[in-house]
Amino acid sequence: MRMVRLLKSIKMFLTTQKSNSRYIFVTGVPRSGTTLLKATIESHSSTCGSPHEGSGIIIVDDIYKRDWSQVGIERDIADKIFQSSKNIISFYDRVANKICNREGAKFFVDKMPFPPGYHRLLYSIWKFEKAVFFT
Repeated sequence: MRMVRLLKSIKMFLTTQKSNSRYIFVTGVPRSGTTLLKATIESHSSTCGSPHEGSGIIIVDDIYKRDWSQVGIERDIADKIFQSSKNIISFYDRVANKICNREGAKFFVDKMPFPPGYHRLLYSIWKFEKAVFFT
């Protein structure tokens, strides 16, 4: 059963779909101020984010094992969203929209622990309202 779940999680990441939603991503090297910047941006009434430092949605290796309370949604809701999502992009969009709708916000702010080489991947998948990288 675990192998089947892991294979389904891997399949979620194999996609060429692009997101139509707009996000604000904060990335950077450790101890460069990314957590403070994310918190500052989230304090605006038009933005929201996960209660945890970063959602980690697109870097989790096994979506089924994830503690979704750190992202701000209950496990059963995350399971329903997962079952109705075709891939990780639609899953991320739906989770972000769920959190933004609950908070009454327009933009989802996330902190990504990606090094600079991964930014090309982020830019190819998501439309950005803003992307901020700290060095």
